[in-house]
Amino acid sequence: MRLVEVVLENFRGYAGRTPVEVGELTAFVGRNDAGKSTVLEALQIILGDGKIDDSDAHVHAPVGAGVVIECVFDDLPSSLTLDAGSSTTLAEELLLDERGLLRLRWRWEIGEGGLGKEVVCAVAQHPTAPALSGC
Repeated sequence: MRLVEVVLENFRGYAGRTPVEVGELTAFVGRNDAGKSTVLEALQIILGDGKIDDSDAHVHAPVGAGVVIECVFDDLPSSLTLDAGSSTTLAEELLLDERGLLRLRWRWEIGEGGLGKEVVCAVAQHPTAPALSGC
């Protein structure tokens, strides 16, 4: 799998939904405090050993909004082995988005007392009941 996009929302200096494309070679160039390191630190929280804390929420994000970090992947495996006699694909499991990519979302609701519990989900085109659409 290959990371092709990172999306930040209400994370530090990124208030609105901000997609950042990632290519074969990606360089972040900009003035000090423009948010270059923030993108890398978001990836460290999700893919590494970083930790999110209340100070990572955007200062103007309202209570009830969410801090969101999404990672989007392409170059996906052609099959997944479930056990010795069973295999499937991400598409068969309805885990791909509208572009055929794997989109994983980490979300923390902003509450009065700080960030809530982490919720991780695949953002996909799958049939769902309205009560299950909390991602």
